[in-house]
Amino acid sequence: MKPVIKTIWRNKCVSVTINTSYMVGEFGKTLHIRVKVEDSILLPSDFTNGMTYKANPDIINSVGGLPLYIKYILDKAALLEEARRSAPIEQQLALDF
Repeated sequence: MKPVIKTIWRNKCVSVTINTSYMVGEFGKTLHIRVKVEDSILLPSDFTNGMTYKANPDIINSVGGLPLYIKYILDKAALLEEARRSAPIEQQLALDF
């Protein structure tokens, strides 16, 4: 994978690597984007190891480019993680026989 972007998101270091692939039956090329974030409590733990996404270059360009697409991915993941953590646990253990 080729390193493309090294930036900061909410005071955490972010590195992005990209690999392109052409698969039979797919239209055009597919980008495999690996996003790796420094340890952050705002995101799921998968992002510290590196989360891989598949995207079409046309979708990335329609959002406004790769930096805005990465920001969109991280913001969406942070919102989902916040919702997951704030959801109350209704029943943790049930012993019904």
